[in-house]
Amino acid sequence: MHLSFSHIAWPAVQEAESLELLGPLGLGEIELAATTIDSLRNACVLYHHARQEITLFFESEEKLSPSFIREQMAARLPKYMLPTAFHQLETLPLNANGKTDRLSLATYLA
Repeated sequence: MHLSFSHIAWPAVQEAESLELLGPLGLGEIELAATTIDSLRNACVLYHHARQEITLFFESEEKLSPSFIREQMAARLPKYMLPTAFHQLETLPLNANGKTDRLSLATYLA
């Protein structure tokens, strides 16, 4: 399993276009778009290369459906940047520095 926290690679919708590459700002942009949803408190995005899947991990006090989240984020992001998998957690795991522990979250993708 190859996971990337530093970049995202997603095939372009049209065959004529080349592979779209986004740097760390791409993941951050997706996370920022997610956190603009009122009832969503915290978000982290991981990309699974083998599945070509963008996964959104998030915290919310209420149950949010993937379709609702995608609809909200579609107003801010192009289609290829929208998450395709969702995990709602009570709290996102933190590392020793108090930042979101992306390696712990990666276990959900196995």
